[in-house]
Amino acid sequence: MYGNVSQKQTGHLYQTKVVEKKPNENSLKGRPSGKVEIPLRHEMGEIHFDRKLAPGGEKSIIPVCNAYKPTTQNEFYSEIERALSNGVKFVLCLIDVHFTDKSKVIPLIEFCKKNNIEIINFDYVQIVATGRKTPDEIKKHLPEDTTTIIKETLSIFSSPETHECLRSISPDALIFAGEIAGCCVKASAMGFGEESMYYCWHGEEFGAVQYGYPIYTQKDLIFDDGYPEKDYQNLDHPLIYKFKSIAENKTYA
Repeated sequence: MYGNVSQKQTGHLYQTKVVEKKPNENSLKGRPSGKVEIPLRHEMGEIHFDRKLAPGGEKSIIPVCNAYKPTTQNEFYSEIERALSNGVKFVLCLIDVHFTDKSKVIPLIEFCKKNNIEIINFDYVQIVATGRKTPDEIKKHLPEDTTTIIKETLSIFSSPETHECLRSISPDALIFAGEIAGCCVKASAMGFGEESMYYCWHGEEFGAVQYGYPIYTQKDLIFDDGYPEKDYQNLDHPLIYKFKSIAENKTYA
């Protein structure tokens, strides 16, 4: 089963489930993605998203999310606090945070630490293989036991470690920060197929909403080096909550 998501509203709770969809067999080129032991660069088409990790696959996370529906016209942190008070459990996903605005990412990390929100840090193997990793300015704010996962394709869900971590934490929703809006962030949020300019690298990708996870994010938490407004706006799905504003001066340390 490969994923679109349907929603059923029950009061203030939205229950999500995976809807069956046949995979695009034409995108199965190279070897399936897996856990990275030694980060090495690979060629275009050499690695594809392991179908056992795709929504409904035999090794895939099967979340049970009763996700509180926030008000996106309100400020980002206030709505997460409101969701927390309503029993929503979050995980912060830091996706390739190399050029993302540190003045926004660091307060988010501190907020999550204060509120006991688990953090998972993601790097892309193609970048790590060049010697570039999460900037020290960000790493020094992360808890010592923060899990860093090196992904082999653009989507964070192509790594078996992602599924293992989410299975152990059992979050109701994910907070996204990172880059790039139309590339790794989109792949991790919504997945994509042949319509994407990045399809040639790993074929079809699968993202959070296809598994049934709601995403909380804000424009200042997402970096793009090309067309930030357009690509950010294209992160459009009923389970992607994009907040109108984020606090500038409030500190959470």
